[in-house]
Amino acid sequence: MTPTTPARALLADDHALVRAGLRQLLEQTGQVTIVAEADDGLPVPDLVAAHQVALAVLDISMPHLSGLDLLPILRRRFPALKIMMLSMHTDAEYVREALRRGANGFVAKDTRPEPLRLALAQVLEGQTYGMDGLRPPPRTPAPAATSAGPVAALPPRQRQLLDLLGQGHSTREIALLLGVGVKTVETHRARLIQALKLRHGNDLLRFAMQHRAEQGAAGH
Repeated sequence: MTPTTPARALLADDHALVRAGLRQLLEQTGQVTIVAEADDGLPVPDLVAAHQVALAVLDISMPHLSGLDLLPILRRRFPALKIMMLSMHTDAEYVREALRRGANGFVAKDTRPEPLRLALAQVLEGQTYGMDGLRPPPRTPAPAATSAGPVAALPPRQRQLLDLLGQGHSTREIALLLGVGVKTVETHRARLIQALKLRHGNDLLRFAMQHRAEQGAAGH
């Protein structure tokens, strides 16, 4: 059953106007009360602790620390915390990777109120909510045995693009961040797929997220 008392929740998104709209939608469900907000992933763990948050609603792509990078940190520090990813990125690989890293749910930002209400209810009850029934896939070998060697041989711009993909940025966002056109980013993506000996775009996303995770582990 849905809790009678709204759950204390944190909302993290780097766009103030988006946060305001999301806050209104989330609180209108009657299931949560937003007690803390963040425009970056870095302060989120401390805010969760300080405000005794039961639910964290995270955007995937944020500066300094993305929602994907934040997931394992929150899982280690707050095993009982419920985490829902709310993003414009609906690629199956992002959904699966978020659930694999410990998210309890994944919802698109343009989700209508009723599905959002259902997602919140399931996540707060400890169930997993994935778009279109997506669940973490069985662990399979990565497209490349290790990402270190191939990545080191890439040109700087392609390494930068790979890192941004691993953070969860879309093609359009990457174009804005790098100050280039969308077609230029798409060209770099195609060259990355070829250079890394991958088959298609989903393999590239998986590789980028794996490489990002390896970099994070090496830094700890």
